Order: sequence, then C-alpha cells, then structure tokens
Amino acid sequence: QYDMTFFVREGELFRRFQETHFQRGYTSDQMEELLRRAGLEVILVEDGDTHGAITDTTERVLVVARECGKTSEV
Repeated sequence: QYDMTFFVREGELFRRFQETHFQRGYTSDQMEELLRRAGLEVILVEDGDTHGAITDTTERVLVVARECGKTSEV
C-alpha cells in the first residue's frame, strides 16, 4: 500500500488530490492459471523489463492473453 499526491494544472492554478494504491504480487504460474480460469488463452509471458525469459530476478512480468478461439485481426 502506498499513498500518492498529485498536482494537476487547471489554468494557472494546480488542483491537489491524493490516492491510496494497493498492490498485490502473483507468480507467473498463478497469473496464467487465473487467466485460464477466466476463459483466456495465454499467448506470451516474458520479463517486463528485458522482454526475455522470466528469471529468479524478474520483478515485473508481461502477460499477453486473448479470449479462447479468437485471432487477432491486423
């Protein structure tokens, strides 16, 4: 949990507002299982910083998923 204070310019003045953010960590295996249980197909899982394979030192994971049976249209 962490608190953040923002100052947003409105004309020549700034409006101040605060938010409290909550963060929870999951392993990549847990994320993949939750996505599958939600009916999604996992396309890609990689290190969010290096875009390589996940290692013991990976801090953020990038997961790409889509609805099962759907294809991307370009």
